[in-house]
Amino acid sequence: MKKANFTKLMGILVCFLLVCSVLASCGASNGAMMDEAVGGDKGEDMDVLDKEFSGSTMNPGNKNEMADNSDASTGDKEYEPKIIKTATVSAETKDFVSAIKQIEGNVKKVGGYIEECNVEDRSAYVSDTGSTTLKYARYVLRIPEARLDEFLSEAGELLNILSETTTATDVSDKYYDIEARISVLETERAVLEKMLSEATSVSQMIEIEQRLYDVIYEIESYKTALKVYDSKVAYSTVNLTVNEVADLTPTEVDDSFGTRFKMAVKESWDGFVEFCQDFVIFVVYAVPVVAVLAVPTGIIAVVVITVVSVIVKKTKRRNGADK
Repeated sequence: MKKANFTKLMGILVCFLLVCSVLASCGASNGAMMDEAVGGDKGEDMDVLDKEFSGSTMNPGNKNEMADNSDASTGDKEYEPKIIKTATVSAETKDFVSAIKQIEGNVKKVGGYIEECNVEDRSAYVSDTGSTTLKYARYVLRIPEARLDEFLSEAGELLNILSETTTATDVSDKYYDIEARISVLETERAVLEKMLSEATSVSQMIEIEQRLYDVIYEIESYKTALKVYDSKVAYSTVNLTVNEVADLTPTEVDDSFGTRFKMAVKESWDGFVEFCQDFVIFVVYAVPVVAVLAVPTGIIAVVVITVVSVIVKKTKRRNGADK
């Protein structure tokens, strides 16, 4: 009687494993979703116990039908959308230190955190072409999704925004498909644990334990993927770059006569000031050269003047003698 009960239990397990195998094969095309979330590589074979029961006569068509019915039974359920938002902002400021301090303060105020930060002082690399970029900062910020708009609005008031783009990626299908897979694996795990407790031979225990370890590994991997998705959904990513400049770049085009006149006057005056500055610099560079050349030039001038004077005097004397 005990052997008959065990055989019946094993038959039930075979049916369950075949259904799980079909569900896994139907979703094989989406197998990369977890790699996308956690960057891992999964796809281990799940047929350890199937080999033992390869003689099962269960109709594959019935398995597919059960999988389809399972999908249909959950299709009417409403799920919360899982949206990942990413903002990319390029900005500039004339007061770099103050702006950066306020940006970091705003991140803390909205409950976010700095994931990456890179600040460089480029003033030493300013070239002769007139580059005005002095300091540079690049941030990767994680901002609570509910306060993303608030943070971007405050950044717009603090900085001169050159460009801003926001993207939203819907990962709802991938997220809830992973949840469904976890549910199936949890059920299989419970069955395997029960079988393991009732196993009567060492070989059965080894095979059941191997399959159980594989299932546990898959469950934990899928749960890790869900945690990554949860983090990306709850905290939006903001890629922010800030440049320190001497003059802010105009972000609005105004073609009115008054604006064009003011711009012409400003550019003309700036050109005159730049010319004067360049002239002063030239004089500073030229003074040492002039000082060095002044002595030999003076000597030559004295010699030339002396020679000319002697010639003139001799010429006058000769002319007076002739008379």
